[in-house]
Amino acid sequence: MKLKGINIFERHVEKVVLALFAIAFLAVFMLAVGVFGTPNAFDVKGETVTPGTARDLVQQAAERKRGQLEAQTIPPEIPEPDVNITAGFEEALAALERPAERLTMLAAADLNVDRTVELPSGVTPGIDPDMDGGLEMIALHAPETPVASAFEGTVDPTVVRETPGLARVLPAAQPFDVRGISVESLFDAAQLAATLTRAEIPDRWWRSRAELVDVVWERQAMLPDGSWGPARVLDPVPGRASLRSALESGLTPADLSDRLLLPEQELRAEIRRPSMYPMIAGRAWTRPSVAAEQDAVVERPERVESLLRRISGLENEISRIEAQLNATLSQQVGRDRGGRGERDSGSRDAERAERERAQERRDQLRERKEDFEAQLQAALDELDELGYLPDGRAIPDEEEADTGPQDPLDRLETLEQVTLWTHDFDAAPGSTYRYRARVVIVNPLFGHANDVPDDLRERATEPVLRGAWSEWSEPIDFAPSTQVFVVSARAHQAGNVVDSPARVVAEVYRFAYGYWRRGRVSLMPGERVSAALEFPEALEVYELSDDGTRGTIEPVPFDPASYSLFTGGVLLDVVPELLEQLGAEALFAGEDGGVFSLYEQTGAELAWFRANAEEGLVANVSAPGAAPQPAGGEDRPQRGDRERENADNPDRRPRL
Repeated sequence: MKLKGINIFERHVEKVVLALFAIAFLAVFMLAVGVFGTPNAFDVKGETVTPGTARDLVQQAAERKRGQLEAQTIPPEIPEPDVNITAGFEEALAALERPAERLTMLAAADLNVDRTVELPSGVTPGIDPDMDGGLEMIALHAPETPVASAFEGTVDPTVVRETPGLARVLPAAQPFDVRGISVESLFDAAQLAATLTRAEIPDRWWRSRAELVDVVWERQAMLPDGSWGPARVLDPVPGRASLRSALESGLTPADLSDRLLLPEQELRAEIRRPSMYPMIAGRAWTRPSVAAEQDAVVERPERVESLLRRISGLENEISRIEAQLNATLSQQVGRDRGGRGERDSGSRDAERAERERAQERRDQLRERKEDFEAQLQAALDELDELGYLPDGRAIPDEEEADTGPQDPLDRLETLEQVTLWTHDFDAAPGSTYRYRARVVIVNPLFGHANDVPDDLRERATEPVLRGAWSEWSEPIDFAPSTQVFVVSARAHQAGNVVDSPARVVAEVYRFAYGYWRRGRVSLMPGERVSAALEFPEALEVYELSDDGTRGTIEPVPFDPASYSLFTGGVLLDVVPELLEQLGAEALFAGEDGGVFSLYEQTGAELAWFRANAEEGLVANVSAPGAAPQPAGGEDRPQRGDRERENADNPDRRPRL
């Protein structure tokens, strides 16, 4: 049957499509078998690499690299590396100690491929997962409970000129007398090292870095009601080095070494234990811990106690006689001044007889005084032979001399403990204080904020660590600058013929030119407490040149009259003895209008002031600008002919 209307293409279209698919299939097949070239071939460094040859080429490259590593010489085409082997080794050790942020695989030298390995989940960047618990918060412990003692002396005038800020705490004119309180404590350095080790701080972070850069001291004053006032931070000792200003400014890890660590090495002594100023007069400064040992009350033999009571009584009698002699002389001068003019012979005879009786009375008083002084000297000599001082303390042996703190000024990590002290020049006489301290060290975490756990990162931004506060010291009573001791008090006694008025004999003391200067006074009700103080002869002060050098020092006579004591107190009356242990009570009116009372006193406190005053009458004054002479030096004359081999250990006043 013949197909009508269909052309030849339409009749053979299926054959054309089949032929095209056959041709395409044949082309693909020929390409796959490599009829027209090499399949999957790549050019690597000028060589054609196919899947069949790739493995062999990789193996050959590995063999070449291995041969280079095992070769005894370095191929000339490889440049000579400039490597510090020692530094690299130390850095490698440090890397073992230092927690890493990421782990990096070593790659072939000719491949620039990032091979960073992701840390497993649950591992904090910067913390070694093998560390037991990781870094811990550092709790810096407190120093030991401080001890405090008073100091006093006369500062070398050349030092005043050369020390910035020192004049602020001294009188405006010479002698530059100063009184204050020294405070001492101990810090356990071995415990600090143990704390840092226990907290798993890498050694490289804190060894030679965690140094003591400040010691903060606080003071509290006792209020009138017996409570304690607010704590006040003591300023650095005037003219002594301190890093406190650097700590209060912004510090970065980059400038930590230049601004803190290096200065600490140079200023270590002044940071830990600021030195006392050179003195030209007064007892040598003794650190508080030694002063406390010297002031400790110990049981004394009965004979020593008996001698101390006798010495106190004899000194009271001598003071009473001195006051009576002064009173009789004053009365005689008053009569002579008021009795001038026309008088009859009877009046002149009566006055002459009165003067003769007064002179006879004075002669009797002088004889009694000389007798008491001889007895006093004998008692003092015996006390000295028994090994005791007039204030009741045992004379220290020469080997017990204070040689200063035993710990050297080394790095904290090398020490067991560190001795710390400071000086409070702003203490107000007549006040009661207590002190505490804490240390400040360089923070070993500073500069490692990215290497610590999240809870420590804020702490790692702080340059220093501030330790816990110590316990408060025992209170210390800082004696007033003027002292009044009643050594004899007699109440008014009415008689049948003549009344015996109330009378008080007192010793007054004022600190002047390195020592407590004594004055004696006899008072009746209505009289003001005033007395001339006893000074050695030929005392001098010094005028320094105006050119700012030590070159010109001119001595000028010292005027003791400028130190006459006027306390402002007025004797009101004397209350008879009510209790044997208290004695008679003397009532005084103060300048503020208040009334205060003093009892007869013969105890250790008065003995100490007497010993200090007598020492001041024979003590040498060092020349300004010379090496400070320790008070109680070998050439210092003592009361009488007593000489002590341990005289270079100064007597210390008790904490009154």
